Amino acid sequence: ETEADDFIELCKSNEIIYGKAPLCFPEYLVYIIHANRPKLAVLTVNLDSVKQCRACRELTSLVTTASPAEQAQWSRHLIERLQIPSDDAPRVCILDSGCIRHPILSPLIQDGVRLCADDKKSGVDEDGHGTSMAGIAAYGNLNHEMMNAIGAVQPHPIESCRIFGLADNDRLHGEVTLRAVSLVEITSPEAPRVFCMAITSQHQTKVLGHPTSWSAALDSSASMYGEESNDGRLFIVSAGNWTDHL
Repeated sequence: ETEADDFIELCKSNEIIYGKAPLCFPEYLVYIIHANRPKLAVLTVNLDSVKQCRACRELTSLVTTASPAEQAQWSRHLIERLQIPSDDAPRVCILDSGCIRHPILSPLIQDGVRLCADDKKSGVDEDGHGTSMAGIAAYGNLNHEMMNAIGAVQPHPIESCRIFGLADNDRLHGEVTLRAVSLVEITSPEAPRVFCMAITSQHQTKVLGHPTSWSAALDSSASMYGEESNDGRLFIVSAGNWTDHL
């Protein structure tokens, strides 16, 4: 009788639902089970062969493919459990395509910090990418927060400045980005923040990782070269891909 047989028999005797097709690795079998805490304890106490127990990840599609009414209901439940960050909480500034005031983001967007690096254009997101990035930055695994109906939700405060689509024959990507950083910091110079830039230029894929004026501008800003302060800035920058571009 194998350890797997012992596991299955114990599941059956304790009415623990288990998947019939485990993942097979050289040293382990991975089963999906449905059990509460007491039943998990039965397994771990009675079987030395149980090495780890981890929560399964829900598919994000459960939320994204739900009806508008269901999404609105999940959003309301999330907002009811929302713990608004304090004024001195570290902020995440999204340098992207802008941001809209979605119900679950609106309480987190700092006053007056939905900006655009072009004074003649709006910081409202017309592409959707910036708003999606804001959701990830604020909540992390939003699907988990939506599905979990217990406990307070503690998101990050969000700032946004649009840089997407602003570089052209007259403006460099680096100049646009530095302008965005300046605009955001003017609103709250002393606020702790991290900058998140998850957009890239399609043309940058041709330089095979070589430095560009854009990367040099980010390096200069991160090190605060030539500025009075030498604290530095933290930028989280995407590695890039083949299809998304400015």
